[in-house]
Amino acid sequence: MPPVLVLVALAGAAWLLAGKGKGIVLAAEDSSREDIDDEEGGYSMPDDLTEIADALGWRYWYGKGAPGTPWSSGPDGVDCSGFVQMALVRLGRLPSTTIDRSVAGLWSACTEVAEGDQLPGDIAFYPGHVMLVYGAPDASGVSRVIGASGGRSTTLGDKATAYVKLFADHRYRSDFAAFGRLTS
Repeated sequence: MPPVLVLVALAGAAWLLAGKGKGIVLAAEDSSREDIDDEEGGYSMPDDLTEIADALGWRYWYGKGAPGTPWSSGPDGVDCSGFVQMALVRLGRLPSTTIDRSVAGLWSACTEVAEGDQLPGDIAFYPGHVMLVYGAPDASGVSRVIGASGGRSTTLGDKATAYVKLFADHRYRSDFAAFGRLTS
């Protein structure tokens, strides 16, 4: 089993119990749409994901959201993996007929990407948690991430601090594990 997957699988419960994770919530930027192409893998993803920022403020609801969940249902609540999958469907990177995956399932569908080489639309992995890479890395390799954050397996849309947030730094949590690029 890859070391990152072991980290993701084993530390997830500890993270949920600790209930940590602080960051700065940013407003979405409005800029023209450009595509980033990775010549190796034929990867194409808009670097302007403002349409995904429509989800800012959606409530965290454990167990909600899947590739087949309509975007319009998002305000009813999503969890971290549900949000990432719904966003990837919305961006055309994942078919809506794909099976619903957990954090570990998403990792198994990705290839690891070196920190600094991540692109918008890649996935940031933490123990028991995922976020969508929202921006290309800056000169120091830092990217913005967006996703459902602040909840636990007992959070059912009822925690005021648990919702879809945009963080300026993918290391908003000290236990950042790896970036992954969806391959299947």
